[in-house]
Amino acid sequence: MVPTVIDRRYTLYRPSFGLLLPQRPQRWKKLPLGALGTSAYAQPALSQAANFLLVGLGGFAGAIARYALGGWILHLTLDAKFPWSTFAVNVLGCLVMGLLSGLVERLDWLTPQMRLLLLTGLLGGFTTFSAFGLETVALLRRGEMLVAAAYAISSVLVCIAAVWAGMRAVELLPRA
Repeated sequence: MVPTVIDRRYTLYRPSFGLLLPQRPQRWKKLPLGALGTSAYAQPALSQAANFLLVGLGGFAGAIARYALGGWILHLTLDAKFPWSTFAVNVLGCLVMGLLSGLVERLDWLTPQMRLLLLTGLLGGFTTFSAFGLETVALLRRGEMLVAAAYAISSVLVCIAAVWAGMRAVELLPRA
């Protein structure tokens, strides 16, 4: 969920495709947001700093976990040409994202703050590929097959092109 400050008193939480919709605590107020295409809730903004802290702590732990797991797998596969460490981190991140999202959707298992810590922070620091996987599956579940295919293909191709363009731009700089 991406927080957006809508005024000084409330922060908007808009779940991605409705999958991560929080159960609304009594102190939250429902907002009519037809233009966004999904329901949303406003939470008092006093907890905005705490939410940023949760995301930061989760991201810190996720980045360390990625470094540790990726390094361990890299040492096991030193002679392989396939990037097994990145592949394993991305697959594990997607599996955990699927498990946690399924628990949230089916059992309302996590509070909004725990979702920020685990889904946005921990998994965001571990791998952003898990968010890509979740969004693609959400599109597929909504029956948006062409949009899902376009999103998946364009995300991979455009991101590879962006990495190439960035590297090429650096190569064009004069040598120091």
